[in-house]
Amino acid sequence: MSEIMEIIGGGTPKTGIKEYWNGNIPWLSIKDFGTSSKIVYVTEKTITERGLKESSTKMLEKGDLIISARGTVGEIAQLGKKMAFNQSCYGLKTKKETTNNFLYYLLKNIILSLKNNVHGSVFDTITKDTFSKIEIDLPPLLEQKKIASILSALDDKIEVNNEMNKTLEEMAQTLFKRWFIDFDFPNENGEPYKSSGGKMVDSELGEIPERWRVGSLEEIVDISSGKRPKIKKEKDKLHKIPIIGANGIMSYTNEFLYNEKLLTIGRVGTLGVVQKYYDKIWTSDNSLVIKSDYLELVYFILKSVDYKSLNRGSTQPLITQTDMKNLKIIIGETELILEFCKIIFKSFNLQKENQQQTQSLTKIRDTLLPKLMSGEVEV
Repeated sequence: MSEIMEIIGGGTPKTGIKEYWNGNIPWLSIKDFGTSSKIVYVTEKTITERGLKESSTKMLEKGDLIISARGTVGEIAQLGKKMAFNQSCYGLKTKKETTNNFLYYLLKNIILSLKNNVHGSVFDTITKDTFSKIEIDLPPLLEQKKIASILSALDDKIEVNNEMNKTLEEMAQTLFKRWFIDFDFPNENGEPYKSSGGKMVDSELGEIPERWRVGSLEEIVDISSGKRPKIKKEKDKLHKIPIIGANGIMSYTNEFLYNEKLLTIGRVGTLGVVQKYYDKIWTSDNSLVIKSDYLELVYFILKSVDYKSLNRGSTQPLITQTDMKNLKIIIGETELILEFCKIIFKSFNLQKENQQQTQSLTKIRDTLLPKLMSGEVEV
């Protein structure tokens, strides 16, 4: 399949030269696109024009593709804007025989073949020669465009849901900050408390509103640790229960520990990634499980914690249940907390509905993909 695209290697400007970094050019690595999103818009790091010119990194255009080629191989995304990229990836530019959209789905469809042709003794690696070993049946260009259009419509809706959830999250975060950090919650007259002259008192955590207090996290939460599952598998008909690790779903099993609304945070390795769950899950032993009557408030409290300061690990990061339970927090009046939770519950519920719809759309897309590519489903 290498004859239908140009395969471009990336590079990294020297990290010790500060003039190469923090410029206006987005610089892609696998961290930036190893997600379920089709299009990547934002990168963690940026480089300067000088960094681009004086290194082996290359520029890709909007619409070009990026594929991870080393370590975690086979992650694919389409660029939402011009970007440079590192040497652990390949940039892919289509030739006249196909289109960017179709190539994206073609690669998604043959990803298993790519992974079966990796090289490397330490890290799995895709080379340019890997693509040459893959044989494909390329439909006529008009048919390619129709196939890509059907699949893109599903991905576009998924992207809309993701963006809506991001906006809902930002709005909820803003309300949390306004009420519980800036202390501008509505007073009895509906005015912002602190800004309108509400009385503040000293505490060990700084000034807080009168009638508020400093307490410990364990006063409003129940904290426990996950357990090591007996079975860890790729998702299939028998193993559909997600196993939750420090950073999200790590594999699947056939049993569940919880089937309720709760939070998890990373306990070992990756610290402090806060996640919401509502359905059947198995939480692994490198995560903590958080339950609370005020879960919506606790979610944002946990997201504001400095987990590095709680790290007790020497060889790898570690936080303990005890340290989390003893964490000092500011506790507001119960009525205000309940009002906040009521508002945010609606936001979280809408996020959940969007996630469920996204899961359904993803299943439809993934079912259609091989059938459209093979011609089993005609367009």
